[in-house]
Amino acid sequence: MNKSIISIRIILAIFVTVIGSNLCNAQFIQGYGITIGGTYGTQRWNYKEVSQTETKFFHLGMNASAFLEMGDYYNIRWISELQYNRKGARDEFPYFVMKNNEITYISFNNYAKFRKEYDNTTAYAIVGGRLEYKLSTIAGGFVDSPRVSIANFTSIHACISGGVGYEFFIHSVVSPFVEVQYFTDLPIPFFESYTVPAYQNLHIRAKGIEARIGFKFNFHSSGSDKCPPVYL
Repeated sequence: MNKSIISIRIILAIFVTVIGSNLCNAQFIQGYGITIGGTYGTQRWNYKEVSQTETKFFHLGMNASAFLEMGDYYNIRWISELQYNRKGARDEFPYFVMKNNEITYISFNNYAKFRKEYDNTTAYAIVGGRLEYKLSTIAGGFVDSPRVSIANFTSIHACISGGVGYEFFIHSVVSPFVEVQYFTDLPIPFFESYTVPAYQNLHIRAKGIEARIGFKFNFHSSGSDKCPPVYL
């Protein structure tokens, strides 16, 4: 069986298992939702053999996700998310021609969410990790460069991310929110997008910012966090 299909099935199986294992306890599950947004990403190329680094130009992509919010604690929640993300960078190669080098990922993300409720809003911070699978590539400049091969971008790797957001309490069931996250690979095994020891020990790490909007659909019970506002 194709390795790509197997990898996608593994990620989907993990996500479904997390959801299914918690659906039996409605109090534990606080809600579910969807997001969509933009990804403003770049890449940092590190030629370790010659101690040289280069940061590419930023590339504008997009992202979308479905998530589940869980946890019994008032100020701490857990987010499990399945995300589609178009990352990458822009590069001048060759002859000052700007090209997009875009890599599309499907990722399984897990975050700790620290929240503080106010009258009609909830501020929060999230931090966690992502398991990313390389779904496809658009090789604007890589195919012209002897330094980089699309095939050598790892199929599965991990990265970390964190951010802040605001939820708006305008309806008892649906809560719209805005969110900004910063993501980055790490200079350690399994946390880099690309490694080729044969060419000056080249290591490539992706990083960037995501701006997202979304809607969370709340599961309410007698212990709901909020009551609708009353106007006199």
